[in-house]
Amino acid sequence: MQRRILARIASIFLILAVVLPTHTASPLQAEEAQVTDDEIVYIDTSGRIIVIDPNVAQGTTAITWQSPDTNWFDIATGDFNADGDDEIVAIGNGNRVTIFDPVMQPNSGLEPTGVYGNVPWRRLYDLTVSGPPNIVSAGNLDQFVAGDEIVFGYSVNEPNNIVHRMTVLKRNNASGTEWTTHIFAPYGATWKFVRAGNIDNQGSEDIIRLRDADTAAAQAAQIDNNWATIFERSRSGFTYTSAAIGQFIPGGTGEVALTRTFPGTTEAPSVIVYQFTNNQWTTSGLEYTYFPHPYYAFYADINGNGDDELFWIRDQGSVRLVMINAGGDGLPSFEVGLDSDQYRIGAGGDIDADGKDEIIVLRAGRILQFNAPEIGSGSGTLPRDVANNGRSLAVGNLDGTGYVYTQPNMFSVDRSEVSVSLSAGTESDPAFPQNILLTVNGTTPNVQFTVTKENNESWYSVGATSNTTPANIVVGPFSAVQLQPGTYTDRIVVQAVNADIGNSPLTIPITLTVFAVEFSLAPQQLNYIFAIGDTEPQQKSVAVTSPYGALTYSATLMPRPPFETAVAALGEVPNLGYRTEEGDIVLMNSSGDEYTIEAPEDAQVMASAIVWPSVAWATMQSTGNVMPDTLTIRVTPTAMTAPQEKAYLLIIADERAGTFPSNVKVAEVTSTKDLFLSLLPWVRK
Repeated sequence: MQRRILARIASIFLILAVVLPTHTASPLQAEEAQVTDDEIVYIDTSGRIIVIDPNVAQGTTAITWQSPDTNWFDIATGDFNADGDDEIVAIGNGNRVTIFDPVMQPNSGLEPTGVYGNVPWRRLYDLTVSGPPNIVSAGNLDQFVAGDEIVFGYSVNEPNNIVHRMTVLKRNNASGTEWTTHIFAPYGATWKFVRAGNIDNQGSEDIIRLRDADTAAAQAAQIDNNWATIFERSRSGFTYTSAAIGQFIPGGTGEVALTRTFPGTTEAPSVIVYQFTNNQWTTSGLEYTYFPHPYYAFYADINGNGDDELFWIRDQGSVRLVMINAGGDGLPSFEVGLDSDQYRIGAGGDIDADGKDEIIVLRAGRILQFNAPEIGSGSGTLPRDVANNGRSLAVGNLDGTGYVYTQPNMFSVDRSEVSVSLSAGTESDPAFPQNILLTVNGTTPNVQFTVTKENNESWYSVGATSNTTPANIVVGPFSAVQLQPGTYTDRIVVQAVNADIGNSPLTIPITLTVFAVEFSLAPQQLNYIFAIGDTEPQQKSVAVTSPYGALTYSATLMPRPPFETAVAALGEVPNLGYRTEEGDIVLMNSSGDEYTIEAPEDAQVMASAIVWPSVAWATMQSTGNVMPDTLTIRVTPTAMTAPQEKAYLLIIADERAGTFPSNVKVAEVTSTKDLFLSLLPWVRK
């Protein structure tokens, strides 16, 4: 309430500053008006908190924030970090008390939790208590701490019949991210309603709270005096339903309005206003009898003169929303029927920044705004059909003088990723790297930056033609020399240096696909022909080559029976294989089925050659085991035990050729002693 009066005074001084003459000879420079309007906050049927910004000044951004989570029970607004605009305190969602800042000020020094509608927001504080909270309000409850404090109540089940606790939280640091308990108290009956405001116009603000107990059913208390009672009232035959603290009568202390309901008709007042006169709290002349009974009371300064008008709502009757003008302002009567019996809560706030409050009432499914209540019952209305919980409504200036969204400087690149393919054992040409043009969109085109690898992978290089934009990020060369077939990924990280860039750090994905290296045998069939009685061995060569070189291999000259048994078992000539640690050969078909052949012997490595596992009638050797290479197969006819012998040369390359279709090559080796038989074609069975 005090803040509102100060705002009105500030508006008056602003008007005087404009209209009064000045004695300076220089012309005055007009300044853009600072618009301070209020936003509307409610909770939808899922328990999500939602903000409505009815008045968006030119050049500012609409506040459309919504809470990221649901199941909130009730809300209040207040300035919880002393930054000049209001925040939202919410209760519910698993016994929590949480402060949301829907509009972070640029000088907050905090990182936002997120951005909603181009407006950064933050969850300032989160507290979990031992029971479900049921009431919450906010106000300047500690005059020695800037900004507002929070008062809330929650249910407990403690010894000595303690069923409810009330706590006041106060800010413990400048940013509003740390809070501590200012004061608390346990109770044997549940408080169902609380509002904060300055009742006695002294020191900190006070509270009015209600409960259904017979004694102290309504109690006004001083928070900064250990809950000391300002006044309290018991109840008999009626129920207190709401309370409001406002300056209903100009001058003096604040007043407290209470609404109460009775089981039936009665001459007893259903709206009473307590004022402090003659050193006592009295309702003399401020008692009002209505039937059906009002349910909820709230205040608004609808003509902007510094004192408040009292409004009440009821569920029934031809008139459901009524203004009580206790200040004698000469305002026209305000009595409205509304469009339903279900309006249960209302609030006042300067929604359109005209220096006068509008009033807002809420029922399930609709929020109804009265745009000019100062003209009386004929005020125009603005309905908003929104799903809501039917009970939670708050008004507050969430964006101060309006949030101005400025498009931040942003990194821009001419390609968003780099993808390169290489065969295993190769590398890309260093003369042709991958270039990414890095620029800045915005008001600062020249920004220093660093570029690094996210995972510091060794298979590529990265740099830049300059450390200031615009510049080319140079990616490459890429190397698959030490890589097996597969896909390798990393990300380039571009970080601005001492500059506000909206998307810094910027990451650029890097992908290297390594393909299997192909290799070949030539020839793929070797025929040895001997005349009967020949004793001299014959020698032929097989070239093992790869277009990329550097592949290692192992070779085996395998007898015909075990190889053809493997072919029969696999259903095809094997095209994949490997050697085990024991030296056995594992052959695989295109479906991944395996067949193991025990190696007859190990390769013998000598000073000038490698002698590979062979058969009794032929030996095979090479100068090394790295492609390109030449295998020499020497057949001795005197070692043949049949007119025709057959074997199979198997070459198994290393893992760089280890993906389908092939890291195994096969060549047929046939030796025939009879010329006639050697000319007949061989048919595999």
